[in-house]
Amino acid sequence: NWLFDLVNFTTVGLSQSNYRYWEQLPDEGVPTIVAENGLKPQVQYRWELKSADYKKVAAHLKMTDEFELDFPELAQRAKSELVTDVLSKINDTVSTDLLAQATTFAPTAAWTGLNGVEEPNEWDAIMAMASNVEMATYQNSANVAIMNTSKRWRINANKDTTNQYLNAPMALNQIRMVGNPSFGIDDIVVGDLKQYNLVMRGGIILKIGYVNDD
Repeated sequence: NWLFDLVNFTTVGLSQSNYRYWEQLPDEGVPTIVAENGLKPQVQYRWELKSADYKKVAAHLKMTDEFELDFPELAQRAKSELVTDVLSKINDTVSTDLLAQATTFAPTAAWTGLNGVEEPNEWDAIMAMASNVEMATYQNSANVAIMNTSKRWRINANKDTTNQYLNAPMALNQIRMVGNPSFGIDDIVVGDLKQYNLVMRGGIILKIGYVNDD
């Protein structure tokens, strides 16, 4: 499950009913050059304490005692697939939220007008978006590009006029290309996912219960 590898992922106990976090607000003031003993501008960094309720992803599976006794390998496989499906749903839900909250891409002057790239392709678009991430933060570099799964494979099929494949430029080596079926065919999110916190309450919980004698 790619998402847990890319974000700041932590697990907390079941006793925590909600998650509290600090959200940084726009800064006030900027540093400037001043004369000796001159008035220094005030700079203020601001945060707001917020909280979020946990969301539950769940499913249940039915099987009889006889099935587990007669087909233990299939029973274990079914349980494993249930866990995988739950994790996949978490991946899809969080990545869709990322898409909804992402800043709409607007190319800077370095990528438009006379500075525009001739015959641009998807690799150029991803580099332009990655440059916006660094421009906005001054320190964080993009580490992932999330896109529709078909797009993830299609961009590797681009060819030049001699029918040779166009490989991704070395500048994109630091960016992991991730496919997500829930994304639209033209949706791409590029960013530093280490700035995104994913907190799981209690981890993955698998309970075995019985109905009557089963």
